[in-house]
Parts: sequence; structure tokens; C-alpha cells
Amino acid sequence: MIIVKIMLNVNILCTVNLQAENLVVNEVMSNPLGNESGIGSPGDRNEFVEIYNNSSNTIDLSDFLLSDGDSEDQIIAWDDVNLIATNVIYGTTLLKPYFYAVILDPEYVDTGDGTYYQPYYFGDSSLILTVGNTTIGNGLTTSDPIILIFNSTDTISTYGSPNDTTDCIPFNPGDGFSVERVSPNIDDIESNWQASSDFSTPGYQNSCYISGLSIPPERISFTEDVLPGGICSITAVIINMTTSAFGNLQVGLNYTEFLTSYDSLIFVSEEILYGPVLPYGGEDSVIFFWSDVPEGLYQIVIQCNSSSSSRLIRFGDKPGQIVLSEIMFAPTLSGEWIEIYNRSIKPCILWLLMISGDDSSSFSLDIEGETYFILVEDSVNFINVYPEITCSVFQPDNWTTLSNNTDSLSIEDIYSINIDELYYDVNLWDRGISYERVNNYIKTNDNGNWGACVDHRRATPGERNSISILTDINTGEISISPNPFSPNCDGFDERCIVSLSLPFYPDDLVFHIYDVTGYRVRTLHSGPCSNEESFIWDGNDDGGSILPPGIYIIYINAKSSDGQNFTTKKTVVLAEKL
Repeated sequence: MIIVKIMLNVNILCTVNLQAENLVVNEVMSNPLGNESGIGSPGDRNEFVEIYNNSSNTIDLSDFLLSDGDSEDQIIAWDDVNLIATNVIYGTTLLKPYFYAVILDPEYVDTGDGTYYQPYYFGDSSLILTVGNTTIGNGLTTSDPIILIFNSTDTISTYGSPNDTTDCIPFNPGDGFSVERVSPNIDDIESNWQASSDFSTPGYQNSCYISGLSIPPERISFTEDVLPGGICSITAVIINMTTSAFGNLQVGLNYTEFLTSYDSLIFVSEEILYGPVLPYGGEDSVIFFWSDVPEGLYQIVIQCNSSSSSRLIRFGDKPGQIVLSEIMFAPTLSGEWIEIYNRSIKPCILWLLMISGDDSSSFSLDIEGETYFILVEDSVNFINVYPEITCSVFQPDNWTTLSNNTDSLSIEDIYSINIDELYYDVNLWDRGISYERVNNYIKTNDNGNWGACVDHRRATPGERNSISILTDINTGEISISPNPFSPNCDGFDERCIVSLSLPFYPDDLVFHIYDVTGYRVRTLHSGPCSNEESFIWDGNDDGGSILPPGIYIIYINAKSSDGQNFTTKKTVVLAEKL
């Protein structure tokens, strides 16, 4: 028995020498959810590095070091029994063939500040390890490379191509997202790393894993600032993650408006990528041209063989799936808060980026369809002030204080495509009164689409806004609703919406309002616009003063550069205040 055991040990040591090059750094969590600094912060204790054994032999990781470019740590067995996971292996450094090892920060099981405590689910039979130091490396940052070292000198695998400073790795995948290797068979190159689409996958197959053709979503690019009705070029990069060359590939592009349904993909175009696309990370690109692009937010899907990838593209200012609905930026008791509404039937995971001056904070949100979602500065104060609230309320770890008169808010996806954005510049009417949206289908930054809450509670979080107008804004060539309207602060018919639908994209459109004597009292628009627009009138003249009750004439003239012309006149009644 003693001889057999010695032979087995010798065999394992030989296996390490022969198979070490098949160990790969497979996933890195350098930006965990929660505060990044401070005693017991989750940003410190929840960092991890995943190693994959891409060989047919068991490998002992006790002879390996892990470096973040600043310091080197010995990899050691995990022996803390306070680990919640019961489906994992620990107490050893032997990594079985085609299994994963997750190297945790030694403080992972510490309670810390109590937030995001032991947040990860680990794959079955994954090996849990740690390092012989207080942190992994010098504490991971999103700009740190990861280097797996054997026998103190031999670099076995890396993340971040440490010898190439011209590429875009390492990179920041976003708060709470890991960076994943696409294929363990491909080198540490930029195209072989993506942000996890499942937050993180410690101890099991990466969410972006692919053994065939890869279409990285961050490598789908398009012409930006294209006006509705124009031409957009869309470029997709196809990467060959196999060991064989590919040629004559059919690449298709589909799109759907990112709003109402999952199954409304419309075929747009197909191209042939003749290639050859070389193996082991070779790449080539294909370009599509989308003509007469419609206004709106669209999901572009690129398909090649069994692989597909998607990105969001916006044309014009038409609101998307998620809209900013109400803001309390000058509270008295509740603290600041922001109401977001998902006007689609689809749930959505998006980033919220809060910007105030030079400060910003970002976090991800999971919003169910046709529901409100409230972001609050202080959840305790908010619930005390609004105990009847029924929608989801979320308090971020960090809150960027909003200005009381001029500021900006934006909702973006992970690739910084704008979903909704508001710039407000108002004279504060009174503290403790919210700023409400009038209509969810009209451009967010239309000044007439926002105003002070007129509800007696001074705010309407989680419910229909007091000044909202629920109307179909695309019912014909021109429609006015409501008509008459009465801006008297009673919460009913405070504004009117004038909707216009044209068969062409006007290069110039003027929208004037006249009184019955023919005197022009208000100009709502002058310049280019889309073929479908909605304008809000609050009953004020150009100077901001409320006009007297009576009949007013709406005059619209639209012209295009190719000679098309549209002119119309309508009447609207401004009712007397009661």
C-alpha cells in the first residue's frame, strides 16, 4: 500500500507538469455588488477567480500562484466550515478533469457589513479554494489582470493579456457582473472575454461559453445619430472559436421594436460571409444596410449557424420600453426618489445610471412588465411617508444627490444605449412636491410632458400620475385629446395632446397656436421632426402665462425637401377654471 501511494503521488506530480498548460483562468469577479471599500464591504470579500481544468488529468493546484499584477498569492485549500454551500468540494487542492475551481477571498464567509452575504450559487462538485493572504492579489479592480503561475516562474494562463496594453481587456463588466471566458480552447484575446449575461457563473459553465462561432454583442456596431427615415449600417464580427476554418456562412439580421412582444421578429436581410474564417479565434465581419429606419428603440438580432447575439439600437427620441415617470428631487420627509415605469408586457433587466454634476452611480434593475419601480434614497423614510405603496421599492448602496433645479437622469443598457433620459431645468415650486410625466408615449424631454403634481398628497408614487393623459397618440392625421381641457390643478384634463401622423418625414414643421383674433400666442415647434409626433400644450402663451378661456386655432404646416407638403387647422377649447 505504501508503494502504491508513492507511485500515485509521483504520477500526480508528473500530471501537473504535463497538463498544467490546460488550466485556464475562466472567470473573474472583480466588481461584486455592494460597496467597493470600507470595513467588511462586499466589494472586498465577494471577489473570486475561477480556474477550469481543460485536461483529462487531475491537477494539484497547491503548486500554483495567483497574481493580479501587484502581488502573488499561494493557492491553498478552503477549510472554513462556515461556507453555506453544501454541493461543493473543499479541504483539498486536487482539481478533477473538466471541473471548475473557484478561488474565493478568505473573508467570503465573514458577515462584514451584512449586505450580499455569501451571495453565490456554486456548480455541483466545484472545488472551493482560497489564497494564503487576506485578499486575492492586492484586492481586485476592474483594471487588474489575473495571472496563474506554476512553480513560481511559469505563466500558465492569464486574463487581461498583460503583455498587450493596446487592447480593451481587462474591462469593467458592470456592478455585480463577472468577466467570462468564451472558450477555454482560445487564448487570452479581447474577443474571448465577455461580461456574464447571468451576473456570474462560479463553478459551472460560463453563460457566454461557445464551442462554435461567436458573435460578441459588444462587437456589433452601427451608425449612430441616424435620423428616422435614413440609412443605418450595422457591422457584426463573427469569431471562429473552433479548430476548423469556416467559409460561405449565411449571416442573417432580424429586428423587432423593443416594446411589446417576444415573437414579432421581422426578417430584414441576409449576407454571405465567404471567409475563410480561420480557427482558434480568427474573425471576419459582415455589414448590413438598413434603409428607411423607423423611429424607436429596436432589438437587433444577428444569427449565424446556431449562434446568435443581439443589441439595442435607438433611432430618434421615441420612448422605449422603460420610462422615467415621476421624480422627487426636493423632498421634505421621504428622501429623494425616482419612479420608473415598464410600459411593455415584457420584464427587463437594465442599468440605471444616475448623474449629478461630476458624480455618478450605476446599478442593474429587474423590472416586471407593466409595473412601476421606485428607487429611493432612504427606504425607511419613504415607506413611513407612503405606507400604502404596493410596487417594488429599491434602495441602492450609493445614492447620488439630485439637484433641486437642474439635473439629468438616464436609463441605459449594459452597452450604454440610451433607453430613457431626462434633463430637467425648473424653478422649484415648493419642496415636497414631485415632478410628474404627462404621457408615457411622448418624448421624455418635451418640456410640456412634465409638471408639478397636483394631487393633494403632493406625489403619486407607484400609481397613475395626477397630471397624466391616457390617450392613443396615433389615431389619424391629427388628433387633439382631451378637447376641451382645463389647466386648473384639479388633476383632470390639465393639458391637451396634439398628435400628428404624416406619410413623409418633414424637414421643417411649424406648429403655432392662434387666438380667434388671429394673434399668434404660442409656438410649440419649429424645425425638423419625425413623421409621427405628439405635442403637449399646457394652456400657456410663449411667455409662460396662462391664457384666458376660449377657442384657439391650431395651425400646422409640414414640408419635405422633395416637395411634399401638409397643412391643417384645428380648434381646441381652453375651458374656464372652476
